[in-house]
Amino acid sequence: MEIYEQLRANCDKLLEAYHTNLEDVQKLQETLIRDILPSVTDELSLTPDATEWAKEWLSDTGSIFRMARKNQFTKAFTLEAIRKNLVWRLDTLWQKAEPVPMSNVHYLSLDTLDPCGRPIVIVETLPLEVEVDIVKQGILQFFETVRMNLYEIGKNDVDRRHDVPLQCTVILDLQHLTFQRVGLDIMTWAVREVYPRFPGMLAAVFMINYSWTHSGMWNVVK
Repeated sequence: MEIYEQLRANCDKLLEAYHTNLEDVQKLQETLIRDILPSVTDELSLTPDATEWAKEWLSDTGSIFRMARKNQFTKAFTLEAIRKNLVWRLDTLWQKAEPVPMSNVHYLSLDTLDPCGRPIVIVETLPLEVEVDIVKQGILQFFETVRMNLYEIGKNDVDRRHDVPLQCTVILDLQHLTFQRVGLDIMTWAVREVYPRFPGMLAAVFMINYSWTHSGMWNVVK
């Protein structure tokens, strides 16, 4: 019950901040699309397809809100952070490789939400039997897919049957995770290099089949 109350309070606080700052965030998006995107397009010599792809992210109000919140809604800091993140996205995510099959990731239907009304994603860990670069690509793909799903849910829920989908809840099954140094290195990389690019997108991560052998990984996450 204590966990639920904490998550509920965090959710309510987040939604309050969203509605309070929504108008400013939307004005920020106008500035980003009108001024920042053309500048980045010229700097990186983007193709029309790449520019349109970049615009899609800038049109994602939830993502821009989370970036603004991370920067305490200070306009100058937020614009700079979003510009840097946009360049990172174009360098890291735009047409880099074929999608990695991710049969271990399950996005539950919107009929199955967490107690705070947020989408749920179940992730089954796998033994590290593939190349590290493929694992890292899969992690990047996971975060971007979650972001896109939240964006699409918000666009399609025209009747607003649910709260604004700003976050999701993740259930991480550690049953098949083999503790190896490379696994800890990948987790460290994800926490330090990937998660900050998608700030505040995960409301909570619940780990199941956790044992003392995973304590090193938990220390990294904390």
